[in-house]
Amino acid sequence: MIHIDTRKEDITVDYLLRGIQHRMRNKKGMPSIAFEDDEPFEDVESYGYQSSDYNNIDLRPELYFSLDYASKLYDPRTVPGNTRFYKAKKLLMRVFRLYATRQVEFNAAILKISNRFFDLFHEIIEKFEYFRKAEVGMHNRIERNEKITRNTNKRLDIHRSRLEYVENFDIDISFLRQRIENVEDFEKEIYLSRQRIEELENWEKNYNIQRKRIEKLETWEENYNIQRKRIEELETWEDNFNIQRKRIEELEKWDENFNVQRKRFEELEIINRKLNKRLLPLENLKENFEILLNENTVLRKRLEQSMIDAKTTIKASGKNKPSSSYSTDSNIHNDHLYFPYLNTDRAIEGVVKKLVEPYVSFFSKTRVNKNISNPFIIDIGCGRGEFLDSCREAKLPAKGIDINEDMVSHCKAKKHDAILSDAVSYLGSLENNSLKGIFACHMIEHMLPNQLLEFLRLCSAKLAPGGKLVLETPNPTSFFALSMFYRDFTHKQPIHPKTISFLLEKLSFRNVEVEEIHPAPDKYKLKSKSENNLLENKNIEKLNNTLYGYLDYSVLATK
Repeated sequence: MIHIDTRKEDITVDYLLRGIQHRMRNKKGMPSIAFEDDEPFEDVESYGYQSSDYNNIDLRPELYFSLDYASKLYDPRTVPGNTRFYKAKKLLMRVFRLYATRQVEFNAAILKISNRFFDLFHEIIEKFEYFRKAEVGMHNRIERNEKITRNTNKRLDIHRSRLEYVENFDIDISFLRQRIENVEDFEKEIYLSRQRIEELENWEKNYNIQRKRIEKLETWEENYNIQRKRIEELETWEDNFNIQRKRIEELEKWDENFNVQRKRFEELEIINRKLNKRLLPLENLKENFEILLNENTVLRKRLEQSMIDAKTTIKASGKNKPSSSYSTDSNIHNDHLYFPYLNTDRAIEGVVKKLVEPYVSFFSKTRVNKNISNPFIIDIGCGRGEFLDSCREAKLPAKGIDINEDMVSHCKAKKHDAILSDAVSYLGSLENNSLKGIFACHMIEHMLPNQLLEFLRLCSAKLAPGGKLVLETPNPTSFFALSMFYRDFTHKQPIHPKTISFLLEKLSFRNVEVEEIHPAPDKYKLKSKSENNLLENKNIEKLNNTLYGYLDYSVLATK
């Protein structure tokens, strides 16, 4: 900033510029420039100004030269014709100088104010940044405080609920206070009673001591009585000893006789074993004889029937016989060798009856519509009638059909309702939804695929809603069962359990269950050499399940 003192009225601008130029030249060591003016230059310090007043002036040298040149051009004393007006101009210059000095002071004041304003502005900006940072901090604090208020509100809610819970117990607390007062009264009574009890305990201790003494005396008295009784018994034993000694002598004699009898009994047991061994073949002969008698009666009836029908069939010998899908099978099953073969291949009737008895309980749970008149169970391939015997004992109405004449005759001889017919023809003749149950034991393996599908469709159609279907057939998943499958030369093909369950589910049967039955004999199964080898035992168990699995499986279904 340039500080100019205009207190002296005779100081002109030209004079000030010359002083500045002179000061700068003296300061920088520049040569002074001679002015054309004759007036000698007075130093600025002679007017009371110090050189330090101009230290803050920083102007380029070109400005001074230009100002010097301008002063030469516009100096009124150098212009011709203007000398006469010099004094007037000097007066005007003093007036203008006064105005200029006042303007310079005003400008200096304005500059100070502006500098102060900018300083304040910078301070305000710094304070504004400080307050902005403080505002950001306040926002963060406000957010933290909001989180704290939320948590405190939650805790206040919890405490409010607890206070409500506590307020609900105010009534109970008042009641408990009354009880506490009553308890305090009781405590006093209890204290008194405790003192009494302590006294009684002391009395009880003394009483126990006395009682123990009395008990000891009583035990002594009892022991004395016991000993006295023993003495009396011993006296009686002495009398009895003589009697027993006599008896012992008699028993010794009986012992000798008993040994003789025991030896005889052992001999009789040996004879009994020999007789049992001889009776076993006799029992087998008896069973075979009964089978032969049944076969004989069946064959005799067939022979009589064939002799009666021989005359009628001679005339019709030239005519064609009606074809049927079961005609060839019927001829095979009605051969006079087939019935004896079944008797030898199958077990006796009593054993087979025990095997089919569980199915009777399954059919007894059947519930069908009451509007169906006389619903019954049909045994397809009834054979010798073992299942019909079990149904009769359980009082379940049942009928049997078979394509073997000998089997049908055997069932009729047992007073069963048996019909000579094949399964498809008989089921086709019945009304729909009329049967309570269908039982086919070892029958579907005698059918071809088309016959099996037709048979299953008829079962679905003829069974009443809620009726039961039971199928039993050899298990093809067991190699041992497969090896025995074609022992019956009328078997067509084995049927996998998943196949038959799939077909029944597709034919609208529900609750289809497959169960493997009749395990293979243990004598055929593989055995492990070491029981501790777990891996070997597992592998042998898997082989046994595959090679010697269950012989048959049954399928239980509900319509």
